[in-house]
Amino acid sequence: MREYAVDAWVNEEWQLIVSGTAIGHKKIDVIWPIETTGLRWRSVQADALPLLRRFAAYSDPSSA
Repeated sequence: MREYAVDAWVNEEWQLIVSGTAIGHKKIDVIWPIETTGLRWRSVQADALPLLRRFAAYSDPSSA
């Protein structure tokens, strides 16, 4: 099992914005618009050492 969490730096503290599990090599989460100065990805549980190839966040221009 691979369990993860993504936090955003908001109001001088880390806030959980999404968590879940992943099987395979890709995972896309859709979150609500948020204003932040930082994001962090955390491995909560893993069967082996997690290897993170890419971590990216994108804005949906239609939601602005």
